[in-house]
Amino acid sequence: MLISVAVDSQYIDLRPDVGSFTVGILRGEGSGPELIDAACNVLSTVAERCRLNVCIKSGGDIGCVSAERTGKYLSDEVAEFCHQIFAQGGAIMAGAAGGRFVYDMRRRFQLYYKLNPLRSYPELREVRRIRVPTKPLDILVVRENLQGAYQGNSAEASSEDGRQILHTFVHTEKQVRAVMGVAVAAAQRRRNILAVIGKNSGLPSIHSLWRTCALDVARDSGVEVSLLDVDYAAYKLLQEPESFDV
Repeated sequence: MLISVAVDSQYIDLRPDVGSFTVGILRGEGSGPELIDAACNVLSTVAERCRLNVCIKSGGDIGCVSAERTGKYLSDEVAEFCHQIFAQGGAIMAGAAGGRFVYDMRRRFQLYYKLNPLRSYPELREVRRIRVPTKPLDILVVRENLQGAYQGNSAEASSEDGRQILHTFVHTEKQVRAVMGVAVAAAQRRRNILAVIGKNSGLPSIHSLWRTCALDVARDSGVEVSLLDVDYAAYKLLQEPESFDV
């Protein structure tokens, strides 16, 4: 399930400061409608108990269903619907959708970062398939959305070895700094610990850009920055998840 909020500031606290807000619903396809229906029930319960006025509006088809009808995974109709919701300071809650829907949404509305909270719940202790953490888990993953391989451009040619694919993408200092600003601000609101994860041996130039921007943006912020290789970070996430914050 995707929840999108279009904002101009570097970091947004998703807890509402006012008593009313708007949520645009895109039910999606596959498991999407079932998840969205359950999420709407939860949202209604929370709104009732917290005495919030939630205005829920429904949009059209997205993903492969939309592509069959309009030729686009994000149709102009749905894009206009999202624009209107964002203009009201609202959020979009979307179910699963195939094709390029997610990436088209990110590019269309400049949704340049993504927040993935990871928390442990005692109620779910018995359903885990991996070692149960000894301490409560509370991690926030900040992910860059607009650059990299997913937002690149591909070209295809033929060679003596068969099909040849050229895929190009960029990382700009401006965009990296924007994302690092979000991450540092989030860390300051939490435990002042930030792990920047990359692959120095595999992507040295890209890793160098992210490392330089991370250290520069975090300077004098009070945030402790650690630079981790992605392989070690994956291991540490399983063995010592409580050591992570942002």
